Amino acid sequence: MLSRKESGPVHLELPEDIAGEKAPGISPVPRHTVAPPVAPPAALDEAFELILQAERPLVMLGAVASRPHLAHALSDFVRRLQIPFFNTQMGKGAVTGGPTLELLADRLECRLPNAGALLPPA
Repeated sequence: MLSRKESGPVHLELPEDIAGEKAPGISPVPRHTVAPPVAPPAALDEAFELILQAERPLVMLGAVASRPHLAHALSDFVRRLQIPFFNTQMGKGAVTGGPTLELLADRLECRLPNAGALLPPA
């Protein structure tokens, strides 16, 4: 429960089973079918160039990274390009880059302000 009146951005992640629960007395947002987003080739090319040009790229992995069909490709991506990464609470354990690539909280504090390119989760 909030005890102080501080303004600012807030990021709140809920596990999918909790997010899917019914909340009595609260109207849900109407469902709509949306196809999974697919980046246009030009956007992928631009992202690739940004990664290659960055002196200190850093990848942030969230809940989407924990989807079973993405784990192998994302793990391969960080290992092959040797890009350090960190996980949000919901993305923990999805990618295995090895102990030298995964930034835990103590190492992340030092790296985040100096990241040459931060690649956030989709």
